Amino acid sequence: MVELSIALLTGNNTAPGPDKIKFSLLKNLPDVAKQRLLNLFNTLMEQNIIPHEWRQVRVVAIQKPGKPASDHNSYRPISLLSCLRKLLEKMILDRLEPWMEREHLLSDTQYGFRRGKGTSDCLALLATGIDIARGKKQQMASVFLDIKGAFDSVSIDVLGVKLRRSGLNPTMCNFLINLLSEKHMHFVQGDLAITRISYMGLAQGSRLSPSMYNFYVSDIDDCLTGDCSLIQYADDAVVSIAAKKEVDLLEPLQDTLNNLAHWAVGKGIEFSPEKTELVVFTGKHEPPQLNLSLSGKTIEQSDHFMYMGTIFDQKGTWGKHINYLKQKCLQRTNFLRSVSGNRWGAHPSDLLRLYKTTILSVLEYGNFCFQTAAKSRLLVLQRIQYRSLRIVLGCMHSTHNMTLEVLAGVLPLRTRYYELSYRFLIRCDYRNKLVIDNFETLLNLHVESRRMLLYYDFMSSWEWSPSTTVQRTPPLTNSTLIGFDTSMKADTRGIPNHLLRGVVPSIFASKYNHVPPNNRFFTDGSKLDGCTGFGVYHESYQLFFKLKDPSSVYVAELAAVYCALRIIETMPPDHYFIFTDSFSSVEAIRSLKPTRESTFFLTEIRKTLNNLAAQSFNITVVWVRAHCSIPGNEKADLLAKKGAESGDIFERPISLQECYGFPRQRALLDWQTQWDGDTKGRWMYSIRPKVQRKAWFKGMDLTRGFIRTMSRLMSNHYSSKAHLYRINMSDTNLCDCGQGYQDIDHLVWACPDHHVHRIKLKDTLRARGRPPEIPMRDALSQLDLDVLYPIYQFLLDSKISI
Repeated sequence: MVELSIALLTGNNTAPGPDKIKFSLLKNLPDVAKQRLLNLFNTLMEQNIIPHEWRQVRVVAIQKPGKPASDHNSYRPISLLSCLRKLLEKMILDRLEPWMEREHLLSDTQYGFRRGKGTSDCLALLATGIDIARGKKQQMASVFLDIKGAFDSVSIDVLGVKLRRSGLNPTMCNFLINLLSEKHMHFVQGDLAITRISYMGLAQGSRLSPSMYNFYVSDIDDCLTGDCSLIQYADDAVVSIAAKKEVDLLEPLQDTLNNLAHWAVGKGIEFSPEKTELVVFTGKHEPPQLNLSLSGKTIEQSDHFMYMGTIFDQKGTWGKHINYLKQKCLQRTNFLRSVSGNRWGAHPSDLLRLYKTTILSVLEYGNFCFQTAAKSRLLVLQRIQYRSLRIVLGCMHSTHNMTLEVLAGVLPLRTRYYELSYRFLIRCDYRNKLVIDNFETLLNLHVESRRMLLYYDFMSSWEWSPSTTVQRTPPLTNSTLIGFDTSMKADTRGIPNHLLRGVVPSIFASKYNHVPPNNRFFTDGSKLDGCTGFGVYHESYQLFFKLKDPSSVYVAELAAVYCALRIIETMPPDHYFIFTDSFSSVEAIRSLKPTRESTFFLTEIRKTLNNLAAQSFNITVVWVRAHCSIPGNEKADLLAKKGAESGDIFERPISLQECYGFPRQRALLDWQTQWDGDTKGRWMYSIRPKVQRKAWFKGMDLTRGFIRTMSRLMSNHYSSKAHLYRINMSDTNLCDCGQGYQDIDHLVWACPDHHVHRIKLKDTLRARGRPPEIPMRDALSQLDLDVLYPIYQFLLDSKISI
């Protein structure tokens, strides 16, 4: 039942098959129906029965981008299968994948559809392989291969023989072969409907197909000869060899290609000749021309190739790839501009989200490879970010670039590349030693590059090792005895910050004063001077500990909740309340989905909650606002700070996700150093001296016009003569009234042309308990909306264009 629950919770709500049963329906089945479904699955497997409906496949053909509609090869068939079948496949896959990894039944060169591996590994291996060849004064020849109709070419009979020889359980083996062997495919195009029965290939929509394909081609490494190497990602592969002489490249590579052609015939696989190309990576002006063939067809040689969405050129300048990124992002940047204006359009929060998902993601992909390009080329990508952020914030073109990034809470692009590359090296050190081995080879060759500078930094600063034990975090099983209360978020929404300390304690008292003191636990986490600690406050227990690095406040908050639960385990069953000011921790604990590679504390918290619920304990985790004079929360905060300063180390295994926090902190520190040392944008620096990875308006209910106006004022680049004179767009910086410089303070507080509206502004400020005149720099730095909103209204009423 646990496997079924996990499969239901982690499954996606995919399109149903011909039986019309949706995955959302299966997720909401009562426990009795789930038990019957589980019994049905077990019976089907034991008796090797495949329901007729599971063999029905509705095939939808999707045209590949840029391909002619008249060619049948231009379409990618997607199979719509029964969700019941895919649910059982998911349960089988959760057993099958660990078994294949444990028994080493997959090729070490295969990085597709395998946990902890992906396209980044393929790109990094190819890029570092090219670096090694150049470090040895060699040239590297790479043949980029593509298998034609990979899933459709799999012979189920051959797959079945290989599964039996691998030692798979006979019952599971027979069921898999029976499940995959016969498909009734229904093709529908308008009024035309065709049905075909197929005994070949793997269905594109099956959960088992990727893993079964990887297993099917796992012996491809036997085709390699000489010093040839292979990198695979599903049906994309690249065969490479490095040497100084042309003959040392040609002969082993041709022998390997001949072996591949013979191997493909035995597997019923065919390579796609139009997608197969050769690139010789060399610094020579004229690269050698290698006459290679595959299955009797000559392989075309090119000076570049797009591999996994990244264009590798033979000289390693990355010019073609950066131009490709520029063109790809141009249309998306224009879209941002088309949905935003001065007073209308999408909200900056939505625009920023669009930028991160549609543009920044493109700029980041493959950065481990192309960040070695010349600074002038990388500047092209940085300008895309600057242009996009100007559109998001509504700032002027003259606005300082780093000011834009600080306003939007977006890391400088090169700093972001550093963070992502550092994280990638941590993962490689944990899971893919081949990349680390390549760097060690480059180190011995004394190769100097921007990539190697990153590796030097990694070697000198990284000293931790994540736990190799990966456990799935279980879901919470008894929702009636385990509760979560975040109602205070809604109760305190809209209350000004300066009033929270006076209002929140009374709200807390009205909601939770009925809870006996012995049943209250307050938890908190804190970070001081780079050290992380946590504390638990109870009328009978005051605990505080320090966490060894790498750690974060989020992990410390979870640690505090875990310790509170461990104390509750020693107490008699009752209704206990755990109060925490970490909303993200509450959300993580109550999430329905089981997670992989989570923190040690999240896994243990869910296990402990399930155990307590089984013993009739009633636990409620409550979110409270931080630093609002709630006595228990304030005491827990002091304990957490004490733990960070002088607490004993709380030993725990460090997860890979926790390790990723270290480069995140280093990137933030690097950004802060850049911001501190910059000579421009000092007005903005005086307002926001500390950088943050969130926009200044995040979490605030503000209009687009207000955000645009305040962003311009914060940057000190707005439509006043004081600024226009600085950028040579005005002959004078004096106001038309003749009584001073036309900056924002003059316009708001001194210019006689707006005296009538200023009276209303001052009256509003007095009514809100504010001084009648506040320097704009102070108002902006404090981000006091009770002051800024009346000023914004004054600008609108006075028709002052900012």
